Amino acid sequence: MEVKIYREPENIGLLLNEDELAEYQQLAEELGIPDVKGDKTPSVFQTLNQVQIRALEALCPAKTELAFYNRSTIPVEVLRAIKFIKENEMFDFIKVWYDDKNPDPIIVGEKYRTQNDRTNGYSWNTEKILVARWGDCAYELPELVEMGKARLKEEFTAKAIDVQSKIESFLEHPELYVNKYLSEGRINFEA
Repeated sequence: MEVKIYREPENIGLLLNEDELAEYQQLAEELGIPDVKGDKTPSVFQTLNQVQIRALEALCPAKTELAFYNRSTIPVEVLRAIKFIKENEMFDFIKVWYDDKNPDPIIVGEKYRTQNDRTNGYSWNTEKILVARWGDCAYELPELVEMGKARLKEEFTAKAIDVQSKIESFLEHPELYVNKYLSEGRINFEA
């Protein structure tokens, strides 16, 4: 089993070096950066954009809170990263995304975009941050995105072929479908 922790390369020192962390916090305070608190460690993990989120959701469509995940054993290296995240209150939620077809789960941290979102519990409006993945191979994020695209292409193509065959059937036997509509009140090319 391989493990991949997705740290931003330029911020790795913030995770390991107390002097750089202290300098980061001091500069952030001097510059008035609002989300940085002096006693908190900034996230050193990779924030996901919408394309990356959709591709990863294609690979791992099931999501659960960390406390409820029971599909596989979480490796020690991942548990260490989670402990660090929790001790430093980096995220509002930690979730496990997984898929029964491909048992290589990922850990995704989520944090509210604004204080108003946090106050109102708007969990739909969160930043998603890739923390870790474990399984057969330790893929980099661009590789995972390409794998997600390939899975979506396969799924969409299969759906399009299915719809195409239903449309062709309609075109070959329109009377049958008109009668079906008259008796049932609908025709569904999706089902």
